[in-house]
Amino acid sequence: MEVATQSDGGLIRLLRSVVDVCIPNACLLCRAEPKTSDDDLCVPCRNLVLATRVEYCPRCGKSVAPYTVTDDGCPRCRTRRIITAGRVRLGEYCGALAEAIRMFKYRGRWELDRCMAGLLADVIRKAPWLPQIEAIVAVPTCWQHRLGRRVHATTLLAPLVAKACDRPLVPLLRRIKGGPHQVGATDEERARNVRGKFRVARGVTFDGARLCVIDDVLTSGATMNECAKILRRGGAAEVYGAVLASTGRVLADASDAP
Repeated sequence: MEVATQSDGGLIRLLRSVVDVCIPNACLLCRAEPKTSDDDLCVPCRNLVLATRVEYCPRCGKSVAPYTVTDDGCPRCRTRRIITAGRVRLGEYCGALAEAIRMFKYRGRWELDRCMAGLLADVIRKAPWLPQIEAIVAVPTCWQHRLGRRVHATTLLAPLVAKACDRPLVPLLRRIKGGPHQVGATDEERARNVRGKFRVARGVTFDGARLCVIDDVLTSGATMNECAKILRRGGAAEVYGAVLASTGRVLADASDAP
């Protein structure tokens, strides 16, 4: 497999330097309290972010009530066909974690990439399937979606997560078509919006590989399912998913499995 050589970019490094000079040792989230050496967050902000870590289904990645998960998943996904072999997340999309993600994605707080990636890598390192994973794959974006944005959240996160997990970041996927933004779309619309939008990159082979796909937020699961479907059709033996957060919305049915 061809290994990606992506970096977080000179703009992000410059931004980090400016923040460090202007507010040295400050938490990257609240910019008020002193940060810890672990993840650039102060103790109160770290605790607020981690407070979103409620029990979730390792099959679909959605929040569940206690004692409702079995080997077949949770009541929400047990009768549905999920293409990924398992999913992990940092927390539920609410509270301090949701606010941090919004700052990171929409408000130009790109210096949060390092602490967000570090927290996600901590979760992945605890996953029982990590020893099987051979490479990390980022959910790609297309040039149309890059217009008006200097950065793409997953593109920033994935290289840092891969390094922290000691796995190569491999550009196996590319997005060949744009589409409408998913914010506010129904589950059915989300599935339709991403269908046929991804392809395996040219010149790479990964028959029998076990891969972990990185994304920022899991809502309906449509994007994760579509990426896993393409990777499975391309030869991957198993595909797992890891996200910063998942919403409480009902999972879309992934009936178009490979």
